[in-house]
Amino acid sequence: MKNFFLKQLESYKLIYRELIKENLSLFIQLFLFLLLEGLTIVFSILSLVPIADFFADNTLSDPSYITKFFIKVYDFIGIDSGIVTFLLAFIFFNFLKAINNTIISYGIIKIKYTLIKKLTFNFLKNCFNSRWLFFQRHSSGRFINIYNNEIGKISSSFYDFVTQSSMSIKFLTYLVTPFFLNFQITITTLFLAIIFTSPFLVLGKIANKLGYKNTLTGKNFLTGISETLQAAKLIISYNKQKDEIQRNQDLFLQHLKVTTKFQILSSITTFFYQPLAILAISISLIYSLKTQSNIAELAAVLYSLVATLPMLGGFVQSNLNLQNLTPSLIMYKSLIDESKSLKERNSGNKFDKITSQIEFKNISFKYDNGFKAVKNCNLVFKKNMITAISGKSGSGKSTLLDLLLGIQIPLSGNIFVDSQNINNIDLASYRNNFSIVSQDPYLFNVSILDNLKWVKKDIDENHLQECLRLANCEDFIAKLPNKIETIVGERGMKLSGGQRQRVSLARAIVGKPQVLILDEPTSSLDKESEQLIFDSLKKISNFTTIILITHDSKIINLADKIYSIKDGEIVDKN
Repeated sequence: MKNFFLKQLESYKLIYRELIKENLSLFIQLFLFLLLEGLTIVFSILSLVPIADFFADNTLSDPSYITKFFIKVYDFIGIDSGIVTFLLAFIFFNFLKAINNTIISYGIIKIKYTLIKKLTFNFLKNCFNSRWLFFQRHSSGRFINIYNNEIGKISSSFYDFVTQSSMSIKFLTYLVTPFFLNFQITITTLFLAIIFTSPFLVLGKIANKLGYKNTLTGKNFLTGISETLQAAKLIISYNKQKDEIQRNQDLFLQHLKVTTKFQILSSITTFFYQPLAILAISISLIYSLKTQSNIAELAAVLYSLVATLPMLGGFVQSNLNLQNLTPSLIMYKSLIDESKSLKERNSGNKFDKITSQIEFKNISFKYDNGFKAVKNCNLVFKKNMITAISGKSGSGKSTLLDLLLGIQIPLSGNIFVDSQNINNIDLASYRNNFSIVSQDPYLFNVSILDNLKWVKKDIDENHLQECLRLANCEDFIAKLPNKIETIVGERGMKLSGGQRQRVSLARAIVGKPQVLILDEPTSSLDKESEQLIFDSLKKISNFTTIILITHDSKIINLADKIYSIKDGEIVDKN
């Protein structure tokens, strides 16, 4: 039990350190409204005493001192005392309480969505400020899980925590008044409620363990679904649909087994606490009748306790929900910390343009798994020339491309842009001079025009048409139903492979890059599409440095300089 409470304490420390400190001003505002609500609760409880006194004795011959206080207030402001004014006071304070509750609810909701915004965009920002190595170390499913699952759990659990904090002040306020009115009844009821609640602490200990398992199995299931959907074409091609469905079903059943137990615990708390609270109040009521307590004050005490005891159940329920927060927050924070440890360099000299060449000197590179992909390579990319890097799949061509863009960092050797070492150049300004057309071009699910504007929002109409002409896009776009406004579908799947490649090429030259990189640009194209790409490259090479990464012997013939690479080593230069 001691370990359980220590874990709870650590959870609350983590919540404060990682979440509350970041939203302190909102919490202060919320706290002020909670104090105001406390006052309205006190007066709403006390305003019930004159009503009970009136119904016990409408002559008010021997009223409670609380009733006397209300009568004095009415006399002071010149209002006659009576059942109507007593009821109006009770109604007024309850309306005031409702208004304040609405403001508090708004504050809690605002905190929740402020948190979602901060968590989401802080994660996105840190991811894209990190080196490519960070993305290589994790599956896309893990990132999707953080967005779709863990951030939602953190925000929902934190919502429960804030609500619990709000309830704590309400709880204390509701308790102060009955303690003041009748200490014996209040302490008896509270003691019984605590006894009845104690079994739920054991459930909380179990829920703590299930919370971690729930997070892990949920992540595994979402990762599996993500991988399956991304590999849909491969799965269908290999006729592995049944196997993949079964794999995902097994992951789902593992998650279902854990999450069912976790949610059943929450249900037990919800369903069983209310009758236990009623039992505690009933015992106290019987006890109060035997002690012949003041009826009017007893009414206020019971009103307070009826409002208070369900809150104990709410605390237990919220505490169970908080078991989801800690593992999700730890998972989120671990990725953020890792991304920060792999933060990309953002310092150096601003880069303007290439005047002569980019040179690789004795470059070697090794991946995390120990595989040495590039070994002591020496290459030169001359300005406004076509340079080809040829080799079989896995020979190191794409790794050289990553090194050229500064996405990967060499194990040894140096890269020089004219006379500057790339380590001394601001990478953001350096990459602004490059455009890439990949083997499997990625188009966004928007129009062709919007895909082009993704590179340059304020593109000039004449330049737009020139890019479409250079990329040989004009003819096929003219035949589309909505012309350049045609939506291309997810990843551009509403277009053919050749059309996607040409739109991708047009997009690449929209920004007027100094260097155009094409990674296996014709590997999956038919002869007609391939020839159109050849024609486009001949036109573009007149004013742009082109680097071809390919093993296609036909496109290599376009190059002014050819490097052949095998097992990470340059074996031939032409």
